[in-house]
Amino acid sequence: MSRKSKVHAADKFCRAVIDQYPNSREVADMFYRDRTITTGECPDWCALPSSYMACFIAGSTDKQDIINVHNQKAVYFLTAALIWSRSKMIYRFDNTLSDTLTVQSLEGKIPVDILDYLPYQCIYIDNDIIVGGSKTMGFFACLIGGQRTILSCFVWFF
Repeated sequence: MSRKSKVHAADKFCRAVIDQYPNSREVADMFYRDRTITTGECPDWCALPSSYMACFIAGSTDKQDIINVHNQKAVYFLTAALIWSRSKMIYRFDNTLSDTLTVQSLEGKIPVDILDYLPYQCIYIDNDIIVGGSKTMGFFACLIGGQRTILSCFVWFF
């Protein structure tokens, strides 16, 4: 008797994104093997630069071609999908904790150095939350960028 295993929605999403770009895993693996040859100096906190994946999606090293592609969702979806696929870490919070975090105000400044201590380079938070009036299943969070000065904690919902 075969056992049917459930595939998590985050895994389905990442597979679908990566499947749209058949050679993307090989390109990411090349970056992971030798970060300095493929992109020059890349800080440790950056698991995979979005500009590197923009170059791949553009199919060009021309600066204008990369700029034209870089702000498209596909670049960020692919970058995060490739990073998350390496660890596939999913966090689920107790409803009480989730509700408490949701009502917290985001006043003040959060020191950027705190982002150096994320447990994994990309995580999926598996909690139903309401954002802008829409209920979401969860979200990915990861650090992607090319320079610490433009550091971003990229989060999106589906």
